[in-house]
Amino acid sequence: MRAGQFQQAALALQLVRRLEPTHPSVDAALGEVLLHLGQMGDARTLLSAAARRMQATEGIAGTQDGQAALTHLSDLLLKADLASDAARVLEFLVRSDTEAGLDRLRQLSEARFRADDLKGGRAASRRVLRHDPMCIASIHNLALVSLLEGHLSEAAGWIARGRAIDRSDDGLRQLRTRLFGARAAQWLRGIVGLRS
Repeated sequence: MRAGQFQQAALALQLVRRLEPTHPSVDAALGEVLLHLGQMGDARTLLSAAARRMQATEGIAGTQDGQAALTHLSDLLLKADLASDAARVLEFLVRSDTEAGLDRLRQLSEARFRADDLKGGRAASRRVLRHDPMCIASIHNLALVSLLEGHLSEAAGWIARGRAIDRSDDGLRQLRTRLFGARAAQWLRGIVGLRS
């Protein structure tokens, strides 16, 4: 794998899998190799199985090696568009590590949002902001969720907070434009409603 010989690595890992199907990391490793080979369907199946197996392993998150393996697995799950599985692994890591770092919380927020779990993504973003009140990405995500849910005043508050930190942020500028459009649409609906 390190030499980039993914076809040979796949053959070797398939042999390991046949000889020792309960090997703790073979599914994750083979899934990673298959991602490199573009075999997305098989990779997704193996990575999802690896996530279930690793989470069921007693005490895996209690060791530094276990945390590193789970973090790497969550990265692979996101690459394989398995955001829900990645979110479960990251949530497991965050629960196991009371001193969860900001990067892990940011990853959890991303995974939740990519899995269309707006409530979970919002909660993770708010946790990031408790540790880093200047995190533009979290503020942007919270403003976007507020817009998507039609909470325009809340969205305006998040956008204003973000622009107070960085007025030149393109993402916040785009959200502000969307907010103006949403407010205009809301106003027009009100006018049409009054004339009916």
